[in-house]
Amino acid sequence: MITRLQPSDIKLLRLFVQVAERAGFSAAARATNISQSTISIQFKLLEQRLGVPLCRRGRAGFTLTPEGRRILEAARQLEQDMNDFISSASEVTRELHGSLSIGVSQVVSRDYALAGLPALINRLHARNPKLRIKLEVRSSAELEDGIDKGEFDIAYMETGFLHRDLETIALFDMHSNIYCASTHPLAEVADSRITDELLKNFASVVFDINAPFINPLRGDDSEITSSSESSIFFIMSGAYVGYLSDVLAEPWLSRGDLHRIAPDRYGCNFPGGLVFRKSSLSNPIILHAIETARELSEMGEEGSKASIAADQYGHRISAMEQGS
Repeated sequence: MITRLQPSDIKLLRLFVQVAERAGFSAAARATNISQSTISIQFKLLEQRLGVPLCRRGRAGFTLTPEGRRILEAARQLEQDMNDFISSASEVTRELHGSLSIGVSQVVSRDYALAGLPALINRLHARNPKLRIKLEVRSSAELEDGIDKGEFDIAYMETGFLHRDLETIALFDMHSNIYCASTHPLAEVADSRITDELLKNFASVVFDINAPFINPLRGDDSEITSSSESSIFFIMSGAYVGYLSDVLAEPWLSRGDLHRIAPDRYGCNFPGGLVFRKSSLSNPIILHAIETARELSEMGEEGSKASIAADQYGHRISAMEQGS
């Protein structure tokens, strides 16, 4: 039995909650992007640590044992208690202490996040100088996985393509178009002659997502990728057509290596913004960051610049007063 809680125990308990709430290993594997065999091994490790069986599996399906139900209740309470501790500790002073982990998708990092993320970092630093901010650029799939597992607190990324049940706040639109290489046959076809039927005659690459629009390129033999960052290699090969973020495509478009196909008819916007876990809202640092990001977005670029300037002035005055 557990006599002293280790960090690894907390990870095992969080995984147990995922399995219990989804009533099975296979559903938890899909939700967490962890293999079912790995979940099974970690589940057994937790049972060994606790010294009690947590579930029964058989023809009747997955069910928790009486001990499993009590451990589930205790694990949920532990998570709440840890968040309550963070909240109570941060209230010792008016400033927020601790750290905030921010993830940024590779496509978003090229342009879109610059409209809001620097403003958010500036505001958080000006009002909470003891808050440590960590930031990493990752692929969209890695960010979604990282948010779900608690590796990241919030992420600036595409919000319309998520596989997991995460919370989102729309902050910006990401414009995309159908592209092909300049050497592709469609590059020589006038936009007025481009039709859905014509596009289907050519090999295509599509996102493995539930996109918020009907993709005229999607077919049974389409190559599947997880993002524009992957698709661009297929498209640049000259053998495929596919959607790309305009920001990602721009350098190659300007150089003449890519061709944009009938943008007036096939251009579309994908939503982008903040992604986070609903349970993280009990953490005052994460909640403050989310509320600040939303506030700055509602102010618009000019309003947020004015607000940041006021914060910086106040921070300098405060620092001078403390030094005098």
